[in-house]
Amino acid sequence: MHGHELKGVVLAAGRGSRLYPMTGALSKEVLPVYDKPMIYYSLATVMLAGIRDMAIVTNPDNNNILRKLLGNGSRWGISINFMIQREPKGIADALLLAKDFVGGGNCMLILGDNILLGSGLEQEITCATDDIDGCTIFGFQVDNPEQYGVVSFDDYGAPTRISEKPAKPDSNWAIPGIYFYDNDVFKIAADLTPSDRGEIEISDVNHRYLADGKLKLHRLGSEFSWFDAGTPERFLDAANYIRDLSHSLGKSVMAPEEIAHSKNWVSTCQLAELGQAMLPSEYGKHLLAVSRM
Repeated sequence: MHGHELKGVVLAAGRGSRLYPMTGALSKEVLPVYDKPMIYYSLATVMLAGIRDMAIVTNPDNNNILRKLLGNGSRWGISINFMIQREPKGIADALLLAKDFVGGGNCMLILGDNILLGSGLEQEITCATDDIDGCTIFGFQVDNPEQYGVVSFDDYGAPTRISEKPAKPDSNWAIPGIYFYDNDVFKIAADLTPSDRGEIEISDVNHRYLADGKLKLHRLGSEFSWFDAGTPERFLDAANYIRDLSHSLGKSVMAPEEIAHSKNWVSTCQLAELGQAMLPSEYGKHLLAVSRM
């Protein structure tokens, strides 16, 4: 896995303070969202993009538990590297830690507590990887845009500004925590001044791309569901939604093992072994069933 191919960066360095006391002793990314740890959904999304080389950015307290949970990724046919953000200085600061890992290529950045679901997700994600010249982000309509990065539009529907948690949002189009960047992102992030809360804001990175005419926005419609699972309410909403979806589809949703198998990164025999190792859980039984299809 060398050269300048697209690499993935998964951010799991937050303190999970919105989920206290649940995260007093555990990383939120290892908490279960229905049948699998939260971070599995982010990993699965990166894998859907065809990316096999990724870095997980953690904080010092959660590094060991995430290493124990994920290992080096080889069981899914991927490579996982770990990096530590020692001070909470923002998403863009965490991305800067992955500069040497990404090298001279492009990257996909995803937040470890963001869950994006939809039957067209793989196509949407793959489309975003096809031509990364600048920055590609997504827009999703929400009821509480003031809690997120928000896109403002002109009268013709073209994006004009990106604001981080505006008190009075100009639109209800929030930006989910999934981004695609060319290599200029590292220079842009390094040049930014920290915000009032002492963080290098990813919204400022995105706005710089917009100002340079190099930002693409993909609007996600009602066929998609997005959960920022960093609050108790949305954490539970995500778990209930995924439970209901799993039951209606008769299968697990966004299982990394299944994605790896579908992309021929692991063999049918390896998938069966992964399922066998997790018996008697329903998750293990499901993987075994898939391996026998």
